[in-house]
Amino acid sequence: MAHPLLRHALPSAKSADGPVAQALAYSRAKLAGSDFHYAVLAAPSRLRPPLAAVYALWRELDEIAEECRDPTVAVHKLAWWRGEIDAIFEGRPRHPASVAVHALARKEITRAPLQRQLDALHRSLSSPGFDDIEALEMHARDTDGALVALAARLLAVPDASLADLGVGLRLARVIAGLGADARSGRLALPGDELARRGISPTDLLRRGDGEPLRDLLGALHRRSLAFLDLPASLPSSERTRLRPLCVLAALARATLEEIARDGYRVLDHGVELTPLRKLWLAWKGCRAGARG
Repeated sequence: MAHPLLRHALPSAKSADGPVAQALAYSRAKLAGSDFHYAVLAAPSRLRPPLAAVYALWRELDEIAEECRDPTVAVHKLAWWRGEIDAIFEGRPRHPASVAVHALARKEITRAPLQRQLDALHRSLSSPGFDDIEALEMHARDTDGALVALAARLLAVPDASLADLGVGLRLARVIAGLGADARSGRLALPGDELARRGISPTDLLRRGDGEPLRDLLGALHRRSLAFLDLPASLPSSERTRLRPLCVLAALARATLEEIARDGYRVLDHGVELTPLRKLWLAWKGCRAGARG
């Protein structure tokens, strides 16, 4: 028997024509394998295509800083995307991710979260790293918080009540992606916390997962959980509509639990939940979101 969530998988793009069909297919491909894929399954069927489109656009922007090794190229890409974001709301967008949002979600969302995301990404290019936890959390609100704000608008929930959920999601990603980031020359850990524990960013990989780093990651883990628990404090009516975001929080929480169980050895290897476990957690998240 099919899992309850799989009975309502993401709609196909076959019913659309031309550029919109291609844009929908692009969004679905961008979604594949991500935590947001399982989160979208928890949404009503009519909201899955716009949620997928919004995630694909958000991810397209988020990847610029991750994938462009040349800061000058990244700055030019961000500048191009500023015009493309305006085109979503005012003109004719060209990128598949923009076309999908223009066709499916532009009437429900605003451009402000996307502009904040672009601003935050630009700041991260001009000033790599974060001096303290406050700077990291501000970046988190403007990046992962942008995704939360966009999703909240589509789910008809006031995004102000969820402003800090993005902080929890981003902190979880910082912990989980530390090894890959360090090998790529990026480091999102707060500089003052590194210095307080005697950790030098330049020899982090050489020194490995010692007790000072485990202590820092444990502190970030606990801080992340405080934000990830935010949906549980909302009224039942909002929590029901927020099932996709409840699922995102549940997946981030479970990933952090696995990392902690492994001794925070994220410099050595990544930790990824299996697709079956993600599906199970999504189903549990749906049920938790429905309970009042």
